[in-house]
Amino acid sequence: MEVLQEEVFSLREELKRYSSKQFSLIQELDHKEIELEKSTLSMEKLEDSFSSIALESQFELESMRLDMMALEQSLFEAKKIQEETLDENNKMSSSIEELQVALQDTQKTILSLNEENRELKEKLDAASKTSKISSLKDGYWLENKDRPLLDTQSSLSEHGNNSTVVENTRYIF
Repeated sequence: MEVLQEEVFSLREELKRYSSKQFSLIQELDHKEIELEKSTLSMEKLEDSFSSIALESQFELESMRLDMMALEQSLFEAKKIQEETLDENNKMSSSIEELQVALQDTQKTILSLNEENRELKEKLDAASKTSKISSLKDGYWLENKDRPLLDTQSSLSEHGNNSTVVENTRYIF
């Protein structure tokens, strides 16, 4: 029996070792399960983070695309305004050139009219002088020529012969 006891003892020892090993394996398994749960939670958090990052990236891309579209629209409008401004500037330049030509023509006309006015004033002054001289001459002539005629008229009217005076007057003029 002793052998049997030894064998039982040995089996018990072996059972203890196995139990101890089993306990250690169970603890290790529990520890691995906890690590696995932690890893699973970490993976879920990472997946959530990746999803969140992906959504944020997609949102950023959409936002950038919308900003780019707005910038393209602004660029288009700026180019359109630039073209309109350029057209308007060209029209203004053309108008300015036309006005400058008109101004030069007007200045030439003014100079011409001033020269013509000066010439007319000179002619008027000359005509005035001639008229004054002629007037003075006519006055002198009338004064000197009419005196004998007046004397003749007075003597004839005293004699009553007015018809002769009229005839004599016709011949004078």
